[in-house]
Amino acid sequence: VGISPKKIKIYRVPGCLEIPRLARVLSESSKFDVILCFGAQIASAVESHALFKELLHISTHFNTILINGVLASASKEEALKSLSMGEICAKTAIKMLALELSV
Repeated sequence: VGISPKKIKIYRVPGCLEIPRLARVLSESSKFDVILCFGAQIASAVESHALFKELLHISTHFNTILINGVLASASKEEALKSLSMGEICAKTAIKMLALELSV
């Protein structure tokens, strides 16, 4: 399974807490087979749990593959180190799409 760069859409939100809202809007549109969410959140465990819980709900509620690349970090330095997750998330998205297409 390959993805044409022309089919990739990039949306930016003001902060990590807005990621689930946009993920929900994109999922509800039924225009996307896969949604990748990226970000580095410097926050408490409670805030991180709420964000991850909402993304999990969206991924199970809508018929869209949602890959969570939002990482919780304790500091800005730690967050910057985690920005290499994009490639891992993209590969995961391709594997999940291929798996679902094979079922």
